[in-house]
Amino acid sequence: MKRIAFVVVLGGVVLAISQPFAMIPGQVRIDTGLLSGTVGSGQPSVRVFKGIPFAAPPLGENRWRAPQPAATWD
Repeated sequence: MKRIAFVVVLGGVVLAISQPFAMIPGQVRIDTGLLSGTVGSGQPSVRVFKGIPFAAPPLGENRWRAPQPAATWD
């Protein structure tokens, strides 16, 4: 009985450890384009996405207007 419990617990630990790595995609598609992430330093289970534009830059006529959607890329 102890052996079965040990195998079940060990299997659960292996699944719990491997699951976060399987869930991290290399690329993510959002409505404005495709993003590629990098693995976080010190935490290999974290994917880091940098430089994601959330709005068009406030230049020229857009300077004092409400934020405009970011331009699409791909």
